[in-house]
This record gives sequence, C-alpha cells and structure tokens, in this order.
Amino acid sequence: MQCFPASGRNGYGGPNMFRHLWKKTALMTALLLAMLFAMACAQAEGVTVTFFAFEDQNNNGTKGTYEEMAAGVEVSLCLEDGTVVQSGVTDRKGEASMEGVPEGMYVVKTLAPEGYGYGEKGTRNASGHSIMTNSVEREQISAAVEIKGKTVELGIGVMRLCEVKGLVWMDDNCDGIRQDEEGGQSGVVITLTGTKNGLVYETVTDETGAFSIKQIKNGSYDMRYTLPEGTVLTRYSATGGDRRSILTQEGASSVVDAIILDVAEVMDTCHVGVMRQATFTGVCFLDANGNGFYDEEDLPLPGVKLTAIRQTTGNEIAQTYSGEDGRFVLPRLRAGIFKVKALLPVGMAYTAVTEDPAGNQFAARPGRREQTVTDIRITDGANVSFVVGAVEHGSISGNVYFDDNFTAIREDGEKAANGFAVQLLDASGKKVASVETNKSGAYTFDSLIPGDYTISVTARAGYAFTKKGEGNVIINRGAGEGASAPITLHLGEHITGQDIGMILPGRISGTVFADENDNGVMDAGEDGLAGTLVRLMGEEGEYFSAFIGEDGQFLFDAVMPGRYYLRYELPEKSIFARVKPQGNTISGDETIGTGIWFDFTTGSEMTAPLCGGMKLGEITGVAFADENGNAAMDAQEAFLPGVVLTLTPVRDDVAAIQVVTREDGAFALTGLRPGQWTLEVQYPDGYVSSRMSSVTLPLKHGVSLQTANMTIDMGQCWLDQPLGGSIPASLKGQVWLDENNNGVMEDGEQTPAGETITIIDQTNGSVFAVLTTDEEGVFATEGLVPGSFDVVYELDSRHIAPKSGDTTFTEGEGCMEVRSISVTQGDEVQGLTLGLVRLSSMDGKAWVDDGTQVTALPNVAVTLTDMDGNTLQETVTDETGAYAFNGLLPGMYAVKARMPKGIVVVEQTDVRLTQDGNESILTTVSGDEGASDGFQVVMAYDLTGLNIGGVSPAVVGDLCWLDENNNGLQDMGEGGIPGVEITLLRDGVAVQSTVSDQYGFYRFENVYPAEYTLLVHWPLAVKPGQVRTDFPMIVSVLEEDGTTAPFTVDSASRHYDADLGFVLVKKGVYPDGYGEGATQFWNVQH
Repeated sequence: MQCFPASGRNGYGGPNMFRHLWKKTALMTALLLAMLFAMACAQAEGVTVTFFAFEDQNNNGTKGTYEEMAAGVEVSLCLEDGTVVQSGVTDRKGEASMEGVPEGMYVVKTLAPEGYGYGEKGTRNASGHSIMTNSVEREQISAAVEIKGKTVELGIGVMRLCEVKGLVWMDDNCDGIRQDEEGGQSGVVITLTGTKNGLVYETVTDETGAFSIKQIKNGSYDMRYTLPEGTVLTRYSATGGDRRSILTQEGASSVVDAIILDVAEVMDTCHVGVMRQATFTGVCFLDANGNGFYDEEDLPLPGVKLTAIRQTTGNEIAQTYSGEDGRFVLPRLRAGIFKVKALLPVGMAYTAVTEDPAGNQFAARPGRREQTVTDIRITDGANVSFVVGAVEHGSISGNVYFDDNFTAIREDGEKAANGFAVQLLDASGKKVASVETNKSGAYTFDSLIPGDYTISVTARAGYAFTKKGEGNVIINRGAGEGASAPITLHLGEHITGQDIGMILPGRISGTVFADENDNGVMDAGEDGLAGTLVRLMGEEGEYFSAFIGEDGQFLFDAVMPGRYYLRYELPEKSIFARVKPQGNTISGDETIGTGIWFDFTTGSEMTAPLCGGMKLGEITGVAFADENGNAAMDAQEAFLPGVVLTLTPVRDDVAAIQVVTREDGAFALTGLRPGQWTLEVQYPDGYVSSRMSSVTLPLKHGVSLQTANMTIDMGQCWLDQPLGGSIPASLKGQVWLDENNNGVMEDGEQTPAGETITIIDQTNGSVFAVLTTDEEGVFATEGLVPGSFDVVYELDSRHIAPKSGDTTFTEGEGCMEVRSISVTQGDEVQGLTLGLVRLSSMDGKAWVDDGTQVTALPNVAVTLTDMDGNTLQETVTDETGAYAFNGLLPGMYAVKARMPKGIVVVEQTDVRLTQDGNESILTTVSGDEGASDGFQVVMAYDLTGLNIGGVSPAVVGDLCWLDENNNGLQDMGEGGIPGVEITLLRDGVAVQSTVSDQYGFYRFENVYPAEYTLLVHWPLAVKPGQVRTDFPMIVSVLEEDGTTAPFTVDSASRHYDADLGFVLVKKGVYPDGYGEGATQFWNVQH
C-alpha cells in the first residue's frame, strides 16, 4: 500500500487526494474487468497442451543435457473414463501439440515405438520430467494430470529396451557346430529371469528353432533353456565361431546361462545345439529263482537309485530311481563309455551275475548295497537296456557237536564244538561266507540270496563226520573233508537244522602203482596208476571211494566201525600187474579185482596190501592201395589185404603178435605190454610203402619190407594208422665231370662216385630219398610212389653249373635240379644226366731262412694270375705261412709273390733249395718280389705244395778313410773320405752301387746271402793304401786295382769287415770334402 503525506503538497492534499484515489480505483477496476474478460475468452478457446518425448537413457525420469528427443511416440489425451479427447504423434523434435483442450483432469495414454519402454517417473509435471512410470510395456496410461491455463507442457521419458534372440538347432552330426542343412528344434522354452529387477520374460522356439524376446529392460538375467523330451545339449566344440553351441552341458533337461544386457543391447548369438538323447533304460526286480534273469514270476523293485557316470571323467550325468513298476530311465546322455552305479533299498542284495548280458550284471558283495557296472558303451541317440536283479536275504543255520555214540543224533552229554569253522559254497563251488560256531556250537549264515548252497567243513584233527542222519547233514569226503548235499534257499527263506556231528574215526590207506616196466614190483620212479577207482565196500554197499592220482595213494580217514573189503576198478584197457612177493597182491577179472573181507574197529588204522596195474598199448589202422600216393584213402581207392605186421618183443616171456590185413584192410595189434619191440611190415608183392605223412609209427616210404625198433611205454597207442601201399615207379640218371667245360658229355670224362642226389617230395617238401652215385656216376631208385618230385644236387663251393648242353639239370638257387617229375604207379624215369664243373685249388706255404733256422713266413702277398699276367685272385699268407687259391677252372696259372719288409725271395740257384730240401716255385726273382712259371690245373685235381721261399738279407758296409801313415790300420785322428764310389759285385755283376757320405761311411742293404767283391773308384787326390788281414775290423781290404778279395755274406748278417784305406797322392793335397763333415755330438742317448 502506498502511503501519502498528510499535507496537501504536490496537489494531493485535501480534496485532490480523494479525486486521485477515485481515479486509481477506477483504473484497477477496469484492469480487473479486462482480466476477467480475457480469462473468459481464454476459457472459451481451450488450453494448448504440448508433449515432449525424450530418451531417458539414465532412467532418472528427467531429460538430461545430452539425451535426445524421441519421435514416433503416440500420445492420447483422455478423460479419466478413458474417452480420448485428442491424439498425436511426436515429431522428430519429440513434440506433439494439442490445442483447444478444455481445462480439467485428464490421463495421458501413450504407445512407445517398437523396442522402447518407459523410464522412471519425473518429480513434477513439466516438459523435462516424465509423467509416465517405469515400464517395459509399449503402451501405458499415466496418472491423472490437471490441464488448465493457456498452455501446458508435459514430458514423456521413453527408454530403449533390449532384445535377445537366437536359434536352437538339431545337431544331426553331433559335432557342436551348426551346419546349413541341419534343421531347427521347436518347442524349446526360453525364460529370462532378472536377478535384481525380478522381471520375467518367456518364449518358445518356433518350427525353425528361432526365438526372440523383445522389450527387455537392461540388467543381469538368468537365461534358462528348457529342452523337449528326448533331446540333450550337443557336445562342446573348440571351433565353429558363432555357429557353435553356447551351451553344452550333458544330462540336464534345463540349463541356465547368465547374461548381462546393456541399454538397448541386441544379443543375437544365443545359438544352442541339441541332439537326440541316448538313454539307459531297464527294470529293477526281485529275482525269485535267483537265476539273474527277469522272469515272468519276478516282482518289480521300486526305489533303486541309479546313477550314470561318464567313466573317463567320473562326472555324474544322470540319476533316477526305479518306479513302482521297477522301471527306470537315465536320460539325456551322449555317446561314450559309462559306468552305472546302483544302490538297493535296505535289506536287499544283488542276485547272481549272468554270462548273458541280458541278465543281471551287478555282482553281490557282502554287506554292500551299492555296486557299479563299468565299460557300458552307448552311441549318440541310442538306447541301452539292462536289468538290476536283487533278492531278499535268507539264512542257513545249525549246530556242530561231537557224536560220541555214532547215532547221528545229538543227545544229552554230547559236547558242542566251539569255534568250529563252517564254510558256505555257492553252486559253482566258490566260497560265499565263512563263520565259526559260538559256545553252544551254533552257526548262522545270513544275508543270503536265493540259490543252491553247500556246507563245506574240515573235521577237527583226528576226527571225521558221523553218519548222515537227523543230526548230521555232512558226508565224509576223506582227508577230514566233508560237505553237505546241495541246499536250495528260496527268496527270504530261513533254513535251520543243518547240524553237523563229528566222531573219532579210523583210517584205511593204500597204494595202487603203475607197473611201467611190467615186473610186478613197484620200482623207484613208478607213479600211481591214475584213474583207478578204489571203493571201500561193506555189507550195505559202498562207504567211501577214491580215484588214484599220480602219487598212487588213497586214504579213507573217516572209516566207522564195521566189516569191509576193498574193490579196485582199473582204467579201461588196463590189467593187473603180475602178482609178485613184495609187489602186487591183487588179481582180477579183466579190470576189476577185490581184496579180502576184514573187520574194522573204532579209531583203527590199516594199510591195504599193495595193488599194481598197467595200461596196455595198441596199434590200429587200415592198409589201402594208395594209387595216387597222397597218403590218404580216396573214394576210388581199395583196401589192401595181405599186409603183414609183426611185433616181436625182446622179452622171452611175452609172445610175439602178428596180424595180416583182411579184405577191409584193417589191422589191430592190441594188449601191448610196455617194453622193447621190433615192428616188421611186409607189403604184398609188387607194392611198397606209400607216403607216411599221416603215420606216426616209425616207418619209411618206398620199401616193401622194413623193420623198426620201438620202445612201447605203458599204455602208449598208435591209433588209426593209414598204411598206404603203392606200385612203385623207378628213376635213374648219371653224373659226369665236364672237364673241358663245353657242356658235352664226352668219352673219357670222369663219372664221379659218391655224389649225393636228393629226391624231394613236392607234396610236402620233405626228402623222399637220398641217392649216391656209383663208380659209373649212376644214381637210381626203384621205390618212388606216385606223385611229383624234384631231383636236386646241392652245389658246394667246389662245383659250379656247366654250360648248357647234354645235362638235363638246370641251375637253381645253389643247386642243380630237375623239377616236377610226375610219376604214376609203375613209371620208369630214365635219361637224367647231370654235368658238373668241379673247381680245383692250389695251395702252398711260405718259408724264410733267417740265418739260424727255416720258419713259416706270414704276410706274404701272393697273387694268382693267368698267363697274360692278369690278376685273378690275391691273398696273404697266414700265421703258419699257408695260402690257397680256390675255385679254379682247368687251365694255366702263375703265382707272383711280394715278401714282407726285410725279406727277399730265395733264388732258384740257392743251396737252400738243393741241399736242405726246401722248395720255392718262384723262378723269376727281383729282391722282395718273384714270379713262378705256369702251372697246369686239371679238373678235380688240386695242386698242393706250391711253396714260396724267402731269406733274410744282409747288410754290407764300412769306412773309407785316409790312412795318413799308410800302416793299413785306422789310427786315431785319421778321417773319412767322402765321395768314394763303391760297387757291390756278385759273380762279377754289379748288384748295388753307393757313394761314401761326408764322414766316409758307405752301406749296402738287402744284400742277398752270397759271395761278393767290391769295385771302388776314388777321388784323384788319393790312392789305395796298404792292405792287411790281421785285424779284420780295422784294416783295409782294398787292393791296388780297386777291388777286394771275395767275401761271403750270410742271411740276416751285418758284414762290417770291408774298410777301405787310402793315402794321399801328393802330400798336403786332400780330396774334396775331407774333414768337412758336420760335427756330431754324442751323449748317452745318441
């Protein structure tokens, strides 16, 4: 309010003031009226409502600076009853305007574009605040808003939503990678459950296997795939990229994949492969008859827990329980090797395991309800069925006591057997359980499955089991052993009263021996006659029996008081041994013999008289006419009567046995006692024995009469012997030496005796006959049976094949042969000729004279040449000096030799060859080398004694010196003369020459032992000095004419008696080089 002053200053005091107030009041009234008019006009025109749609990316209900406007949002302004007043669609600026909207209360209905929902609601109604609440639905109706005034601006916050899509396919090839030809899998339920926002989305794959879930709010989700029946996730693949399955868990019907979706994310690689499941199916049953098979009368067994476990990893893949009908399914398996674990309900045990896989394979274990079967193989999509058989436990019980009065009934005063071991055996004899009796002698086998059982026991030491009766179920088996008759236990049955009584028994023992040498006495090393049955007989029949083993012993150790005798039943084809003192005492009718009756009292012990027997041998067979020689009787071949077989024993007290084959060809030599025999076989005239490849008797083929010594052991038999007889064929040929190697058999060429020709039977590759040539080189046989044969001569190192020509043999691998000569009965094969080239050899020894003795000379290089000097063979003498050249054809040869170092060849004129009897073939000699004259080599004759001689050469040398005092002696200070030429002469012929060195020394090496002289040429400044002979080592031997007297050089000698002394021609004038030799220093080592 404006206050005015009380004075009338400024014209406002007094009446003016009231005039002013009126004007102002009138103005305000006019303004108010104008406003009211304007308002009335505005109300008449309606309100302009503008909607602003924006993308609320951060979901806070308010448009941020960088958040974009949203086009395409359908907006309807509606009365609260749903009546649409106006509608519009936001443009690309996100705006939608509605004019002339009457004031009032309204709701806003919106439809967001595909893929959009709504963010959080803003804090107020304004263009930058959303009036819509958070939702993933495209369509939404807001809370009521008041529309009034000229304009109203409202915000709509939309938010981009996420999408998940993919494909579920049927992986036909089960490789985990989707192939183009593999179809989709329909009916897979996909459920998205928000782990924080609680939102749930769900869809089902269509017939192509595709699925898509849209309008998903961003966040974290569990994505569950629920598979149709009969399918399982495919297996993992390391390759394939986006075409491989993202889930591969085996055994699950529903699998969860955790995903996180960012704002507006489209996850389009959710591809999952499925495959047709493999399954284990079957039935669990109560096995009423305990046979392990599910039979018609067996009841189903519910509640069995079964688990399929992958064997390679131990992972449990599937688990189930058998239903009320006993049936089970272990689904959703993939191919592989599994083990299946079964757990039975309490009180159950597994039934018997069958060999047939259609029966129960789960083996029972005492006290265990759980069992596993391994190595079950299954392929993809397959079903493997098996059964699980169980039984309800039963029991068998009884008491063990001492039956003092042999009544088989436990009476007062008879003690219980405490701690006595009782075993229970199944039908196969395998031990099922073992228990011991308690203080009262009671025992119980519980937890038993149905089946046939036997109680097995061993009596206390010295005891046996009483007779069978009401109080004893055990039958004595000897040696303290006893067993019950089979006890059949049914399902859940409890059998009592299986009592066992023991008594102090007697013992009867004895021996039945095999009389292997037929002397009636049991000798060292003779065993029992195995298979003999010994029975203890009494007035009521048999009480005990025992079969004799290799040791020959029998023992009845549970014999009760009574009257008995022993009965012996020998094996078939046996007889009792000769009755002898201290030997066999039993005789009998054929194979049965008995002893005498005897009385037996309680606890007695008796040894039965000795019994001996022996098995007899036999030879049986059939003789037949073996027309084709194949050792088998063919359909068209007839029996061969008249073959005589005779067995003659060495012993005089045994008769010979002879049989002659009848029209049916059969023969039998039976009752053969052990010992030495001679078998003779005589074929009818015109026949010889055929092949014996099917005959085990020691007989040969190709002969009409033969004998063979045989040792027939006790009971030894030769049965079904097929003795074939054939009309023989013959074969004849001749061997010659092709001495001129021209392939032609000529007069005068050798026909060697003693050569071996082998006849090979092509039927079996065996040697049919071995023939030897006579003095004419002829080989022949007259005992060939029909068939095909090879005639073979083995080439040794001394024989080679001849040139082609008259020989009918061809060269094979290391042999000469005629192959495949076919003969039939009575054929004659002639005209076989075999030419041979027999190689010769030459040999000798090398020797050496070392001056003291003649010894063998090793390491001489010896060369064989032809007469043109071409090298043919080379060798070196061995430690004995020996050498040899082998494989020589007829012709002329020569030998060359080179001696080892330090040896020279002996010369032909050497006295060693004439006086001492040594020989050397080397006629041409040059130092350490030599050569022989030619040698003629003739076929089949070897040259020996081609010796080579050598000698150890000598050394000749000494000093050429200046004999200044001309006394012929080497004096101190007289020096050597260089440059003197010395020639070694033998028989006037120079053999070596040399020149004295700077010190005056000269030396000849490898000097052949002989007589020599020296020829000397000296420098002009000197001439020969005085010659002396009194001191050979230091005197001059040089004559004035420049020669020396002859001297002898021995083998291996060092001839240093040839000093050459000179004097000066002119005093003071010395030869060149004299005294100029290099100084030499001598010490202990040099």
